[in-house]
Amino acid sequence: MVGNNVTFYRFELILHSSNAVKLGFRYQVNKQHHSTKIVDGKDSATIPSDVDKNQLIHTVTRTITDNVPGQNLIITKQTATITRHAIYDEVTKQLSHFSDWTTAKLPSYAAKGAAGYTPSQARVAAEDVTPDTPSSNVEITYTANDQMARIIYEDGAGNVIKSDVVSGKTGQTVAVNSALPTGWRLVDGQSVPTTITFGPNGHADVVVLIEHATIIVHPGETAPTGPVPGDPSKNYPPMDSLTIHPTRTIVITYPDGRQEMVVQKTEFTRTATFDEVTGQVTYSPWVGSAGQDTWPAYRPAVIDGYEPSQALVKAIVDPTADALINITYHKTAHDNVPDQPSTPSHTGGEQNNEQPANDHESEGTLSTQSQQLSAGHSSSTAAAKQLPQTGNAHSKLGLVGLALIGLTTLLGMGKKKRDGRD
Repeated sequence: MVGNNVTFYRFELILHSSNAVKLGFRYQVNKQHHSTKIVDGKDSATIPSDVDKNQLIHTVTRTITDNVPGQNLIITKQTATITRHAIYDEVTKQLSHFSDWTTAKLPSYAAKGAAGYTPSQARVAAEDVTPDTPSSNVEITYTANDQMARIIYEDGAGNVIKSDVVSGKTGQTVAVNSALPTGWRLVDGQSVPTTITFGPNGHADVVVLIEHATIIVHPGETAPTGPVPGDPSKNYPPMDSLTIHPTRTIVITYPDGRQEMVVQKTEFTRTATFDEVTGQVTYSPWVGSAGQDTWPAYRPAVIDGYEPSQALVKAIVDPTADALINITYHKTAHDNVPDQPSTPSHTGGEQNNEQPANDHESEGTLSTQSQQLSAGHSSSTAAAKQLPQTGNAHSKLGLVGLALIGLTTLLGMGKKKRDGRD
């Protein structure tokens, strides 16, 4: 082949006889020259229109669709082309003498990714293109990651009493099914969420502050019994009394031997608080019932010629124990005092303007019982009985006595005069 001209040789075999004895050969050579040219897939302009370009050019397209959560689709098209050249016969319109294909590669692709999600493939690998490589579509999808958060119940000291796990997936809102520990209650202002929504980075743990639940029992109410909710191995202890009545008794003994008793009562109440975790019971300070927290002041009756052992029994606010006071009468130091008292000028009583004492001081005999109260009572008053007057008979006897004393004095003076004359 010289240039674009090709020489073709044609051979013919001619058989003839000469006298049928002798065989001989002859040949004839016909020379024909076809016009040709080189066509190359790298330059499509060189390829005649009647030639199938796919024989010289192979293009591959890979379309990658990245379905990133929360974003619009990301579509990436990758294209790679390989070529070759050949001889084109302008007479026969045929290609021949093909060269090797060039090389090309589809690049790799990294998934864009999204926090909290896992892609179906993190990377699309690079791919060498061959004549047999087809075009393709690749789709990257994402799966939400598993997520977890805890509901943590802590006491005031930061101790974890209980924790519950809430599970879900990224982007998911789940219900919170968590109950307080038995025997506990929420601290004021605290709450347990009803739902949790997991974001790309999950959800932070939720800390809930709690405290011991309590049962408050008032006077007249029933105390809890049986196992303690927060610690079933324990039982609630018995409850002490929630109501008491400190009483002051004033006993007055009159000169004629009669006795009168004045009883002053108060009433105090308190509450009991039972801890539902420890089972312990505590009591509030005693509080006086309305109008019943004071022993009023008391003045014994005034009797002519006699003085009481205690002229005033002071008022006491918030008494802490029962008290007993004895009041007696004794004669005054006067020569004209009768053996029997006359009718008292007025009777004893509690309606006095004396200021109540807060330190429980009083005059006379005071005896206390063992029952004690705690401090902190409100005001109240208990009425006391009024002492009676002494009888009129005592006054008459006193007059007779005075007459006898006068007669005895006169008789004595007469005897002294006679003795002097003798």
